[in-house]
Amino acid sequence: SSGINAEWPLRPGSEVGDIQCENKQYITLTWRLPLLLSSYHEGYLRDMSCKLQYHPSPSSKLIILMLYLSRPNLFANGPSSSMSNWIASASVSTPAVCDSLIHQLIDNVCSNKANASSGYILLRRLAAYHPPLILRHLELITSAVGSRNDLPKNEFIQGDHGSVFINVIGVLEALKAHLFDHDCVELLRKCLQFVTLHAKAQHRLYSPTVIKLVVVLLSFLENDRNKAMQVLTATYVEKLRKLETKLRDPLLVKLIDCVTHGTTAHTGTFDETQMAPYLSKLSADSPESLTILRDLETGSLKKPWVLKMFLTEICTRMASDVEDVRSLAHKLAIRHVRQTPKDSTIVTSYLEKIFLGGQSELIKTALEEMPEFILLGGNEIPRLMRCAFVAVSDDRSDLLPDLLGVMRTVLKSSDLF
Repeated sequence: SSGINAEWPLRPGSEVGDIQCENKQYITLTWRLPLLLSSYHEGYLRDMSCKLQYHPSPSSKLIILMLYLSRPNLFANGPSSSMSNWIASASVSTPAVCDSLIHQLIDNVCSNKANASSGYILLRRLAAYHPPLILRHLELITSAVGSRNDLPKNEFIQGDHGSVFINVIGVLEALKAHLFDHDCVELLRKCLQFVTLHAKAQHRLYSPTVIKLVVVLLSFLENDRNKAMQVLTATYVEKLRKLETKLRDPLLVKLIDCVTHGTTAHTGTFDETQMAPYLSKLSADSPESLTILRDLETGSLKKPWVLKMFLTEICTRMASDVEDVRSLAHKLAIRHVRQTPKDSTIVTSYLEKIFLGGQSELIKTALEEMPEFILLGGNEIPRLMRCAFVAVSDDRSDLLPDLLGVMRTVLKSSDLF
């Protein structure tokens, strides 16, 4: 036969025997799935998966669900809308629902839709907390990135295709070393191609993203040098040299040196000796607090991980009597959580103290800066929201518009699905 008979996997056979079960078809397919996924049928699977998505029969739905759970890479362009709706309504297929939702998030982010920024935050959070959920879909992300680098320069800029790479590189950074146990070479190659093609001309816009990719590549070299060198070819290293003359960043110099001279790829997150004077002044509640926070804002734009050392002091400054200090402290705390989502619990504890403290000015600043944090936070967010509601309901109607702004963010995030 020139293809697969879609009815064969569910046709009754001797292996099912006389089992009395309402879901006999499911048992049959479970036993036959390894044969269906064998290399003999590899050439037909993607075409069959595409066609079965639009076939209305229950048998087709069952086959496509099993294929979706076993081989999500067959759906490199994402599931059809009808398939997504069916999976979402199938209460017995939780893993498939999860895959379908992640496909929608990736589509929103890589298609530059209106809610792409919220989608990116959620993808990055999933990458940090549940890496396997994202790693299952690396091929989909690679496919979604596509051949954007081949677009004419003006079309690339006008279509804001750089934002897609900014988001994708951010997700790869959140995956950390988990990434290198999977086939990530092609995706990293596309990201490196983007950096060498577009970052030099627009280095102010893209330099933070360049440094994120450099950190990922240094980690790749440390974990699996041979595999990393498939990305860091001589051609790209030469282009990175030219980029370094523009950026003048020590991490980029380190990457080039590591590739060309074989030096160690390990990178410390920050120089504690260099940072100690800043921490001392910030801890002492010095009048220079605002200046130090501004220095941290500038330095952490390219290297957000430096904020880890200052997190406690930054969170303390969120309750400062000086508006500029507390507003900047909120922004830096959120930037750190964006980099390290698991630290959201630390920031939440300080926000709760602010809401329970009853000072209107501090509550107003917290509410103004809170919308993005709602998307970044974890299981503690419902408790934080209750604290915010209580704070606003205590005869502070002037704060209601700020609370409504937070609620609008929550409601908009539901549009992602």
